[in-house]
Amino acid sequence: MIQENFDRRERSSDQLQRQITATRDRMSHTIHEIGEELNPRHLLEHYVDEHSEALLESLNKRCSQFARKAAQTVKENPIPTLAILIGVALFARGSKQADKRRSPSPNQSAEESSPSPL
Repeated sequence: MIQENFDRRERSSDQLQRQITATRDRMSHTIHEIGEELNPRHLLEHYVDEHSEALLESLNKRCSQFARKAAQTVKENPIPTLAILIGVALFARGSKQADKRRSPSPNQSAEESSPSPL
């Protein structure tokens, strides 16, 4: 009788230990999943996925407004716009020519391309 009670307690103790281990494993898995959900990269990806359509729509709307305003400005002020475009083109051309003067040609050694000391 005493032995039977002891065996029952031992079996119930083993059973409780297995249940505790299983519960601990489940909780560990759940905590890991929660940690993954709260990861900043995951949160950002989730936000972008949820709001990407609205973000693209807003960006498209702003670009369209900018293009309309730019076109209207050009129509209202064609001569200043032309002057600005000519200035930008000349600046770009001058910048390109200056780059060519600074870089040595393939046939020229580095010593020949460097400026001579005064």
